[in-house]
Amino acid sequence: MPLVVPINRGSASASEIVAGSLQDHDRALIVGETSFGKGLVQSVYRLSNQAGLALTTAKYYTPSGRLIQRDYSSLEDYFFDFDDDSDHQGDSHATPGPHRDLFHTDTGRVVLGGGGITPDVEVKSEEIPKLVLDLSRNNFFFKFTIRFAPTLEDLPKERMSDPEQLDDLFRKFNPDEKSLDAFRKFLTEKKFEYNDADFRKDQDRIRTLLKAELLETVGGLALKDRVLAEADPQVMRAIDLIPKARELAQLPRPARDQAMR
Repeated sequence: MPLVVPINRGSASASEIVAGSLQDHDRALIVGETSFGKGLVQSVYRLSNQAGLALTTAKYYTPSGRLIQRDYSSLEDYFFDFDDDSDHQGDSHATPGPHRDLFHTDTGRVVLGGGGITPDVEVKSEEIPKLVLDLSRNNFFFKFTIRFAPTLEDLPKERMSDPEQLDDLFRKFNPDEKSLDAFRKFLTEKKFEYNDADFRKDQDRIRTLLKAELLETVGGLALKDRVLAEADPQVMRAIDLIPKARELAQLPRPARDQAMR
């Protein structure tokens, strides 16, 4: 079965171990952005004055010997500097940068160590506009949906479970201008200040998030996730790459075969 594993800067620790292992064995195509780079095992000892000592007792390595942990000699850079060590868009051609070493997968593909998991195919995430972030942080999409969903004539009043009906609803339902106007009035009522030009500029993304919340009321979390996934360039690119993942799964593995002999 071909596997495609999406990762991004939020992928850390256990998810990096899984992604790196699948990549080393050429078992999955890794797509997205270089992961966070958290590969330490730490034991925390309590100290006085509500303080603690985090003592590193082990580090995580992938099967090829790659260190997952990103350099943390500067904690400021570790937490806030997420510039990739290699500059590539599309198919990855791994080149070593600071604190990065070259390793090889079972089929001989080059991968990087010492700075998280670098994807085989890089796909940048879309930057979320500040207005949309503020609306999400205030939970306004959810709060609006609770009030507005019962008033929509083209939204069923009861939960649905039939897959064909849910698919049809997913394809046909989209918040219209009337819904956007109602959302604006709701924000005014909540005394939320925003720039009208920003709202117009970001209305497609706002419409998508409203659709996700509204459809969840009748189709559950799976339907909401489907709306968000089909608006996510990393997820959609990952789906497009399934044929390439199939080719990867069929490659001969001389390194592994030799090791078994």
